[in-house]
Amino acid sequence: MNKLFVLIFTFLILVITNASSAVITKENASVLIKKINEEMSLCKHYSADIEYLIFKSHTDSLALEKSNGYYKRSGTNEHSMLIGIETIQNETERLVVDVNAQSMVLSKPSFKAQFLEQSMQGALALCKTLSLTKNEQSSVLEFILDRNSGIGFSKLYITYNNETHFIENITMHYTATLIPGYEEVKSPKISISYSNISTSRIGNSEFRIDHYIQTKNNTYILDTAFKDYNLFNQLSTGKN
Repeated sequence: MNKLFVLIFTFLILVITNASSAVITKENASVLIKKINEEMSLCKHYSADIEYLIFKSHTDSLALEKSNGYYKRSGTNEHSMLIGIETIQNETERLVVDVNAQSMVLSKPSFKAQFLEQSMQGALALCKTLSLTKNEQSSVLEFILDRNSGIGFSKLYITYNNETHFIENITMHYTATLIPGYEEVKSPKISISYSNISTSRIGNSEFRIDHYIQTKNNTYILDTAFKDYNLFNQLSTGKN
């Protein structure tokens, strides 16, 4: 019995020493958010696998829906796929493909140098309480928001790697959000995880759109494999 007590006590001590939680000021949280964004923006190349989970309630551990995707970036070029939406951006074009709606939107590229910083700083301004839990390899920044803030969620968790500051997970506790197909879900939890993160070089071929659209006589034409899709051309060149 004494040996068992010692083992349990030792385990508890290890848990306590390897994870510490403390209140963090908005000023320090703002500096941390800038650091996370800065480390991300300094990467010439970045890629990650994404797992998107929807839960019925804030306490549920069994997901109602799961979707896997990816995000790849080289400079301002981007290529992502998640929940049936594929986005490809290069230096001259941005194509958004909605598989479910069988539609494509072609437009000028959109350069988002601030990544998630603007959204996170916005949530920070509406925070009622902040805390930072530090573990051995990663840390969790927790935002508790005023339910009357109108932002749509009550809690936001940002998990980031202690060494790289790359985000590993974003979890949001929504207050009253209807999800298409799940009308009975009033206050869902959404979790977005990033894994297999890499900063290895990504070739320019990753960001070409000619798999979907061909250019002929200064006009954009859908590839025959996607002839049933609707193309909405918002570029000044060509017609849909």
